[in-house]
Amino acid sequence: MAEKITVGMAEVKICRSENSILIALGLGSCVGVCIYDPVLSLAGMAHVVLPNRTNPAEDDPRYADIAVPQLVELLQKEGALRSRMRVALAGGGQIFKGFGTISKLDIGPRNIEAVQNQLARFGLPIVAADLGGNVGRTLLFYGDGRVYVRLPGQEERLLAALGASEKAPAWKSMNPSSLAKAA
Repeated sequence: MAEKITVGMAEVKICRSENSILIALGLGSCVGVCIYDPVLSLAGMAHVVLPNRTNPAEDDPRYADIAVPQLVELLQKEGALRSRMRVALAGGGQIFKGFGTISKLDIGPRNIEAVQNQLARFGLPIVAADLGGNVGRTLLFYGDGRVYVRLPGQEERLLAALGASEKAPAWKSMNPSSLAKAA
């Protein structure tokens, strides 16, 4: 039986067991960052809540500019190499879109941009992503590199097989209605 490891808001966790599952529940505007080293079968996930810290002294992994570097560093401490790291992302929805066009509430798109900027800073390409839209999603990252996304009322869908030489179709920035069309 698989060990389920919940990655809560503002948490960064890693696992080395192919029998483990890292799970981020109900990603709304938050972004789940999955990084995998296929040689070591080493998986890590960050649950990013906000784009960037405003206080330089803060060291809180709720922010993309803390969580992504922290995740990369944890993986490297376990022997992962950035040249082998493969990335999948999910989340970043505009959950509060119905409340007007107040930019401060557009946290999802700002989180996506901040995570992408951090990954680019480390030279880590994004293999697959399920970003945006206006619904929450659950992200499941299996220790063998498989990444699944589940939208409310739908079955899990394979987003990426980060441990395989062949990758699953990349669903970049698709909303739930276009996901249904792609199926």
